Amino acid sequence: MNLKLIITLVLGFITLTSFSQIQVDVHQFKTSDGTPYLDVIIDISGEDCNYKKLLDYWQSTTNITVIAESKGEVVEFSKVDLKSPQFTDSNEAFSTNQLHLERFSLPTGIYQISVKVKAKFEHLITRNITVSHTGMPEISSILLVEAYAKSPNDVESKFYRSGFEIVPLTGNKISTDVSQLTFYSELYNINDVVGEDSLFLLVFGLTDSNGLLNPNNTRYKRINAKSVTPIFETLPV
Repeated sequence: MNLKLIITLVLGFITLTSFSQIQVDVHQFKTSDGTPYLDVIIDISGEDCNYKKLLDYWQSTTNITVIAESKGEVVEFSKVDLKSPQFTDSNEAFSTNQLHLERFSLPTGIYQISVKVKAKFEHLITRNITVSHTGMPEISSILLVEAYAKSPNDVESKFYRSGFEIVPLTGNKISTDVSQLTFYSELYNINDVVGEDSLFLLVFGLTDSNGLLNPNNTRYKRINAKSVTPIFETLPV
């Protein structure tokens, strides 16, 4: 059986290099056995961090609390003190963002994700999300990539995905200065439709203002189907 699968990315373009002091993204993925989980990514600008001069270096400590609630009850909870690297240059410290990823394995349901950040100021950001597990062919969230590097399989890092250490780009807006966009996503249970290791055609690209794929930003690729099929690609912008 031949399967043609289309992935579209809808993004906003702005000229600013800093989009927000605190950015929170919530992404849905699944483990190899189909268990759904959420990645809550918190991106904190250096200017918002509470840096202090300690001996001969600068360092900040940011208190982060992440709560997953469903029907008024707390289902998952995490509280951490995120320490920045030690900077000898204060300009470098205040211009470097701090990134934290919290991972929750959650059953199907409707959740409110609350993120409390206590840095130079206090922030509260909430996101509503539905976690589903149908067993049908599905696609994960689309993770925009800021940087990546090859990494061994046994690395203990929440930023590890399919052989790479991936630093996510938060938000759905990118600078007009960029010439290409790298993204990561996963397809689930495609092998149930076309067969294990069978080839299928993946079409992925950016849409225009009418929601149609732009031919200048569209790519085609044949991929072997797996229970979890990673998609790690780059598009011209």
